Amino acid sequence: MLGPRGPGRRLLRGPALAVALLGAAALLCTQGAADAEGITSGSIQPRNFVELRSGRVGLRPAEDGVFPSSDAGSSATPRLFLVRFREGTVVALRDDLVRLGGAQILSFADPSTVLVYAAPAAVATYGSRHGALVAEYDANLKMSPEAVRVAEAAGQEMSRRRRRAAEVTSLEPAEEDSEEHLFSPGSPLHSVQGWRPNTAGSASFRLRSLFTSAGPDVSPPPLLGTAVQIVASVPHATLQELTSSMMSGLATALGRTEGASKDPCWPHARDEALHDSGSGFRWLHVYMCPEDMEPGLAWLAARHEVSWIKPLSRQEPHNAVAGWIIQSGGLTRDLNLNTTSRMRPYWQAGVMGNREIVGVTDTGVDLKLCTFYDDVIKPYIMVSPLVVPNATDLKSIRFPDHRKIVQYTMPATATFGDSVGHGTASAASVAGSTSLLGDAAFRNELSTGAAPMARLSVFQTVWNSGNLTYSVPTPPTQKILPFHTSAGARIGSDSWGNAGLAGTAYDDTASAYDAFAWRDPGWLSVVAAGNQGINVNLRSTVSSPANAKNTLAVGSSLAQVAPDINSYAVREQFVFLVNRSTAVPSPFHPYSGPTGAFAQWATRLSTLVPARVVDVVPANPVHACTALVGGNATFSGKVVLVNLAASAGATCTNTVRATNVAAVGGVAILFMRDSDELLPVSPQAPIAAFGKNTVFAFITQSQGQKLLNDTATFAPTPVQLYYFNDTRTSPVSQFGINAIADTSSYGPTADGRIKPDLVAPGTTCLTSTSERSGTSVSAAAAAGHLAMMRQYFRDGYYPEGSINGPSSANFTPSGMLLKAVAVAASTQLVNDLDLKYELNGNGTRFPVAKDSVNNVERLRISVKAGDTITFHITGARVTHSTLTVPDAQLPQRWAFVVVGQIRGILETTLNPSFVIPPKFQASGPVALGPPFMMQLGDGRCGRSINGSLTASTNCYLGADAIFRLTEMTSYGVQTTRIAPNTVDGNCIAVPTNGTHTSGMVLQQWACNTPGKDYAFLLEPTDTLGSGLFYIKSSQGKCWTTENGALTAGTRIALGDCAVQPLYQFRVTEYSSG
Repeated sequence: MLGPRGPGRRLLRGPALAVALLGAAALLCTQGAADAEGITSGSIQPRNFVELRSGRVGLRPAEDGVFPSSDAGSSATPRLFLVRFREGTVVALRDDLVRLGGAQILSFADPSTVLVYAAPAAVATYGSRHGALVAEYDANLKMSPEAVRVAEAAGQEMSRRRRRAAEVTSLEPAEEDSEEHLFSPGSPLHSVQGWRPNTAGSASFRLRSLFTSAGPDVSPPPLLGTAVQIVASVPHATLQELTSSMMSGLATALGRTEGASKDPCWPHARDEALHDSGSGFRWLHVYMCPEDMEPGLAWLAARHEVSWIKPLSRQEPHNAVAGWIIQSGGLTRDLNLNTTSRMRPYWQAGVMGNREIVGVTDTGVDLKLCTFYDDVIKPYIMVSPLVVPNATDLKSIRFPDHRKIVQYTMPATATFGDSVGHGTASAASVAGSTSLLGDAAFRNELSTGAAPMARLSVFQTVWNSGNLTYSVPTPPTQKILPFHTSAGARIGSDSWGNAGLAGTAYDDTASAYDAFAWRDPGWLSVVAAGNQGINVNLRSTVSSPANAKNTLAVGSSLAQVAPDINSYAVREQFVFLVNRSTAVPSPFHPYSGPTGAFAQWATRLSTLVPARVVDVVPANPVHACTALVGGNATFSGKVVLVNLAASAGATCTNTVRATNVAAVGGVAILFMRDSDELLPVSPQAPIAAFGKNTVFAFITQSQGQKLLNDTATFAPTPVQLYYFNDTRTSPVSQFGINAIADTSSYGPTADGRIKPDLVAPGTTCLTSTSERSGTSVSAAAAAGHLAMMRQYFRDGYYPEGSINGPSSANFTPSGMLLKAVAVAASTQLVNDLDLKYELNGNGTRFPVAKDSVNNVERLRISVKAGDTITFHITGARVTHSTLTVPDAQLPQRWAFVVVGQIRGILETTLNPSFVIPPKFQASGPVALGPPFMMQLGDGRCGRSINGSLTASTNCYLGADAIFRLTEMTSYGVQTTRIAPNTVDGNCIAVPTNGTHTSGMVLQQWACNTPGKDYAFLLEPTDTLGSGLFYIKSSQGKCWTTENGALTAGTRIALGDCAVQPLYQFRVTEYSSG
């Protein structure tokens, strides 16, 4: 209940917004058959079928002795089945299947249907005992729709290659190569990772693009990547043999007999992802030639241990005003014009990301840039990371003394540094700041990042500038995220995502990010939603891993309050309208065309009469491969919509189509693609007709179909394309900081969840390196502000905005709580928690409707002064313990946030501010940070006794055993002042203004005395996750006991640093909650 804290204190005034965030596990949603969607109700389903992404499956009653299997294999050989339990029988059925039948319960396909790996006899016997419905999870159900599309496209690509090979062999003119083929941007194969044998014919392979083809290409095609999900209960020894045995069997099935050294189409595999078994599934990455995709996928799907098959997605990067918008929630015109005229609110309060570390996964960082440059640790010292033990494909190096980069990790084969600038811009947006000694002027720099006192753990991905490929090591649960957390990061910034339409599916990458957050509740990944907003009328364009349930997906909003605010403002808009009505608007983004397409369309429409408006007319015939019927009377001066689908009735080159359109006076062409594969954003080859370049652009099949439908519905009134060179004149424009950028990917996800979770400025934002746009900038800015939010809670600013308030309570927030706070200010779930409220104890709970799809539930409540609100969070369905996988043994976690104009506090024992004893306002010359305990590695505790810091065996929590830490903002290195929580207000200091020497006993001097003798560096030891630090003076001497004494009461002094418990201190936050 949210109620008054004491007499006379009322509850609320004005509206409040409440958010409940449910921590969902990846294992609950997309493992094998759980890559399904369709059933969203939390109740048991009486139907005799289940809807999966791969199709509908009929279920039948289990019968003892009748094995639900289509093959003639042994009834004792385990395989996969779908089992639907009757209400009230799940526990008994599970126990019998697992204890008596040796089954593994792997995931939920819907609330009442589980995916089971068991012998057919066990499913028949125990399923019939408990009245279950069953079905074999056969090979066809294991094929994702994306895998089917890739296999079909691969077959078409091979046909194209054979035609070109025949043309080259016969010396006849080759077919026109300006036409986009299936490996070009926007095709299903473009978004798939691939491998190609090197020219020496060795078995080693290199990652490369699938679309680098210049001129006639008759070389062996690249191998296409497929992600194969395998049941984790397969014994580890078997898994180790699985790669070679599976590839050998696959090669035999494909008729490959010459071996890897001679046959460029010999199938290959990578098994790095086979070792993560927490979710119940492992992944094997298999590479095959395009011509082998269809039979190869069928052979893989027929294996009993295989549960799901999808394309192996290629990744792509998702490319000072932002700080004001995010920190204040608004932006005035004056501040938009002069953002440095006032201090930003968080920074003014002293919250700048102090002691926070953010993990940035991107193309690397340019360490020579002033926002990362360290005055002591020069960049040339940092460029030689060491190979990681037990992970020889990675290199890493740690810089605990560096003011910005605490750790830098990268693939062993990569070249150190950022060759493209994307990662540098993202990192600078998170925490960039200059290092002026003793100067806080960086706060007024336009290039200063969101959290200027935060530091970074950098994971450099692979960027190949030669063929523009971007690659992220897999699985992230082993290769990326643990490196960030080992360096102390608890927030991740990921400005990348999987490419193509296949990349918008909830896949192995999204599943891995969910699993990591499920296992580590302190972690939160902030991920760019993507820049695919130009793909209009699709169900979703948010890419993986942004579409994961436990990530915070960030879209892009505008960064100016008006179109005339600066020379970079977004002023222009294209939109399809009927009679200028807002009833059926459809935006148009002419980016998917030749170089300068946007400007070409703007210029062409501006020269028409009347200016900036033109009719849109479907071609007749729709394919435009022959002369258009109707001639100039129908098409002259109009934009012509051409259908590229083969089903339209004819095939020809786009040059032929453009010539036919130009012959009847068409001014521009809309090419309606033959599928809803995401549009290419890279420049397309120009198309000439009668010696002049054609103005054209590609649109999605869905948008093209909408234009065709609108044309038929509103005839004879035409659909028209409007060009507004000032968005303020558009009937559908909502310009300002709440407007979404046209390129920002949109949701919901394919299974109906709300994504992106929030938006942040991402249009023409200034970074330390350049002017950048896109959700990359948005996600990085959001991650930096979440670092400040984390400091806000850890330093005790909650709930009053001051660390000295009577109710101030410092605590370490979970990743879920940070996400809940962020969303508050802004398929199938296995576990379902409901959020409801009641006003003034009237017993009626609102809302009545249930939400069983989203793991973030939001309420906006209208209240009046004096109202009391009681919130109810109930487990409508908490069934994840039904599963037998390791992750299912973890508890269901959740977080809850209320924001608004509130008086009083949230009355629950889960709220640290509610359970702490009353506190008095602090006084004194120095405001210090949150309380900590300091304990030597040998177990003795630091205590302030008679003006000295001593090592005591008495570890009770008195004021002399609690210390406050305050960040220092000068000297070029992030250092800390340390003070005992005693009444004298003194700080720990080295008793000299000269050289620090071993044996010097630490003393306590007045905290308001300046100087480096008060500044200490907390350097993590090499024992990852131990919480142990070396505490170093400004001259590099370490705290230890005087003369190395082990007795109680020994004073703490300086010494030469050594890897021994006497030189290591565990600094534990003393949470008053």
